[in-house]
Amino acid sequence: MDAESVLAVARADHPPSEWNVWPLRRDYVLKSVAKWGALGIVGFAMFIPTAIATIPSDFIGTSLASQTIAILILALIATVAFGGVGIALHDLWRLSRARDYWLVITPETFVKAEPGRVIETPLEHVTDLTLKGVRLPGEGNSPNGAPMSQFIMSGRLIDFANTAGVPGVARQRARGNASLAYRDSRDNKEVVICTDDTFDNMGAIYQILRDRAAIRDDKLRRASLRMPQA
Repeated sequence: MDAESVLAVARADHPPSEWNVWPLRRDYVLKSVAKWGALGIVGFAMFIPTAIATIPSDFIGTSLASQTIAILILALIATVAFGGVGIALHDLWRLSRARDYWLVITPETFVKAEPGRVIETPLEHVTDLTLKGVRLPGEGNSPNGAPMSQFIMSGRLIDFANTAGVPGVARQRARGNASLAYRDSRDNKEVVICTDDTFDNMGAIYQILRDRAAIRDDKLRRASLRMPQA
């Protein structure tokens, strides 16, 4: 089956039982909108009076050190304000296109769909599957042996996210941005599956794809061994 056929079956009410199908988790994204929107509003509530109080008084006739401190404070608060609102708007856009987001794993292939783009990779070409920034149940190390830390959101004001309790962000500081990706052996390009729990727990998706790819490889290897030699 090609990617469009797989997606058509996945969108049906009852896809095959051996398939793993993940639509966009609307409730997760909606909570993210609320949290980041609130953080952005708080940021603007701090940024506007701070800007009024520091501009231009802290930039005219003051030392370079004072100007630098004022710039850093304004930049920090502006990052919270504009970053929070920007992420909330992006998540609202994702909600409006929720029907275009899918992850599907069949016994033969992996398909990822997002607005304007569909990626299909036969499981035998899914290599170097990596999970970063996520602790697997009962596993303390990543595939490359580095300690894993708990969920965080990719590139999203990590410290503020911990404070605000945004879904997918651990209270404990993490080592780096969360991501789940693999390398397509056909063109040696990296394919990023997800950077948060928008579809499901990232660790669960990792384990399912890892196991499905291993089963597929074993099946193809056994089939090649049964082929008659020329």
